Amino acid sequence: MSDHFDGEKFFNPVDQKSKTFFDFFKWQLNRNSATWFEQKNEKTPTPVNTLKPGEFALTFINHATFLIQVQTPKKLVNIVTDPVFSARTSPFQFMGPKRFRPPGLELENLPPIDLVLVSHNHYDHMDYKSLEKLNDRFSPLFVMPLKNAHYLDFSKKPRVQEKDWGEFVEVPELGIKIHVLRSHHWSRRSILDTNEALWCSFMIEFGDKTIYFAGDTGYKDHFNQTKERFPNITLAMLPIGAYEPRWFMQDAHMNPEDAVKAHQDLSPKRSVGIHFGTFQFSDEAMDQPVIDLEKAKKAANVNNFEVLQEGETKTYTD
Repeated sequence: MSDHFDGEKFFNPVDQKSKTFFDFFKWQLNRNSATWFEQKNEKTPTPVNTLKPGEFALTFINHATFLIQVQTPKKLVNIVTDPVFSARTSPFQFMGPKRFRPPGLELENLPPIDLVLVSHNHYDHMDYKSLEKLNDRFSPLFVMPLKNAHYLDFSKKPRVQEKDWGEFVEVPELGIKIHVLRSHHWSRRSILDTNEALWCSFMIEFGDKTIYFAGDTGYKDHFNQTKERFPNITLAMLPIGAYEPRWFMQDAHMNPEDAVKAHQDLSPKRSVGIHFGTFQFSDEAMDQPVIDLEKAKKAANVNNFEVLQEGETKTYTD
């Protein structure tokens, strides 16, 4: 018997605390949310089209959407995480949370995409229209946690690999391996399918390097578990936004202080912040995650945790 599936629904193996609709309405009735304003992105260079052997590059598109480019002995591999290019994170484009800044790189300007990693089915991580466009244009391999493939009911059949925590997808023609790992979250695509699909984080392994993508998660012991399995993480991508009020958000979303603790648990060579500054899902100000991250880093004496600007590409050699 799985430690996170009861035969009908998935659950977190520790500290399973589900917020109710009463909790949600309590939050909505007592909200003290900051006002967000639409922002423009600075002009940035286009992503790289060549890398040296062993190098990799990150381009911050928005929220949890990144272009990850890794050079393997086989080829330059282009990966997109949790791609969201639509105007709203909602089943409807006339209502629901809207974006306050455009993508740092438009879908039409992406290089040929080989892999798409989708961490769970929430609309700010699984955007149907974006996934369909990627499938039509590139026919990438989609890697997802269990029970998520059925959401991709495109007219052009997608290539999908579903995996449980602890399993992996090896792609020999790309020289890359994708590990599906535990995270602490939940899932819902409609009011009738709560926790019927799994959520996850990912580890991208190529050569002697590893890139950890946390997806969406609260701070729990899974970071220590990940460290035990992958003791030499090259880079960790950790969420820093959507965290206020803490009584409502803390089980599913880390705040910057939690993210710094996760960084210390994982002890990667460096970390990059994700999941902030695009959609207003919580009460903190638009720029508060970056401000609070700097405070948390200073308090913990951490100097290898950064954020990228939308559209910014950074190349790493180790």
